[in-house]
Amino acid sequence: MRRKAVGIILVGLSAIVGCSSANTGSSGSGAPTGTKSPKPVTVGRFVFPLGQASGSTVKVGLVNSNNQIPQLASAAQAAATYVNSHFNGIAGHPIQLVVCDEKADPAAASTCTPQFVQNRVVAVIGFPLVWTSIGGLTGLASANIPYLGEGQGAAGQSAPNAFPMLGGEVEALNFVTQFAAQGIKTVNYLTVNFPASISSEKSIEQPFWSARGISIPHAVFYTSGAADVTTPAIQAMKGNPSAIFVAVGSQDIVRIVAALRQAGYKGRIFATYGALTPQLYPAAASVMNGVTTESQLLYFLDTGNPEVRLMSTILGSGIKPDSYSQMGVAQVLTLADIGNHIGGTLTGAKILDYMKNLKSQKIFMGYEMNASQIPSKEPDLAHVTNTFSRFMTYDGKNWNYSSGWVSAFWSAAPHVGS
Repeated sequence: MRRKAVGIILVGLSAIVGCSSANTGSSGSGAPTGTKSPKPVTVGRFVFPLGQASGSTVKVGLVNSNNQIPQLASAAQAAATYVNSHFNGIAGHPIQLVVCDEKADPAAASTCTPQFVQNRVVAVIGFPLVWTSIGGLTGLASANIPYLGEGQGAAGQSAPNAFPMLGGEVEALNFVTQFAAQGIKTVNYLTVNFPASISSEKSIEQPFWSARGISIPHAVFYTSGAADVTTPAIQAMKGNPSAIFVAVGSQDIVRIVAALRQAGYKGRIFATYGALTPQLYPAAASVMNGVTTESQLLYFLDTGNPEVRLMSTILGSGIKPDSYSQMGVAQVLTLADIGNHIGGTLTGAKILDYMKNLKSQKIFMGYEMNASQIPSKEPDLAHVTNTFSRFMTYDGKNWNYSSGWVSAFWSAAPHVGS
């Protein structure tokens, strides 16, 4: 059915969206059993029911290191509040976040799974730095609770109950396409020394890249936010590699790239996350010339995209728009979309069953996961949802974007909205 475009106000944000009072076409009712389905509204690639949630509360776990990335939890809470007030919660049920602060510490992280199980959460989201690496997912699996947060560490990528909404280190795999296109065969690797990052580099990136003819002679791990980034930068230059891959977040990327330049490195630099976007962080412009990154914050610059406008509305002026705050909002809104497809009273078992049989799921703010695209020859990645990236290289003034969306699992693939 064709949807008539109408203008609506989303908390002060005037947005043109597709709107219809007809069925949204999702597989679930999108509302609690026995109630009339609220009028739906289209926001970019998503359809949400309009209205305030009034059913029983649905608890969702969130694991995060608030001492490292507090903006993720703040953004997730802002998104939950918005969804409850405007998008009928999850299938009519208000979202209540059960937050466990792992503090990037194994002892603190060990309390998260018992907390989630005791509170009977229906799913867990977030950005864990150590929790997945100390067996946090095992207790969730026993309680039929799926994990749909950032895919940190080997367990966060391939556990049977793990379905990472955003790729975590899987995004690093997509850079294989860029290395291959430029004939790069050796890449030194620089990332943070969190257990999940170390685990991923050794058990995921190393074998994945090696199978595609790319070696990682030297991997360097540094402390996130450390005052000294010159030492790890110099270590990453060992052997004068043709390229260095910087897999860190936020403005540490800018500091490390600056240190590499000051130390005289002349090779190619690739970096995960778009947190270095000069338009968002003006200080980055002077050092990012020639660096290639991927699209995690590309959408913040696309103000004509309804998903971007809604993201900005949810974050408001109090939460900085970076890769972590994006994750917090995207995870909550995507989980709401999943719950609306399932409908009725949600349980962890229902979501787990839905995810195991999932063929494709759009992720808010430009990503999409498609389990059917994972090749059988990658058994360790059997449960990893695919990610699409659009790469861009900075020339000192502007980002030059790749011609299309690419994926580590496809040589090239079009993306909805590209």
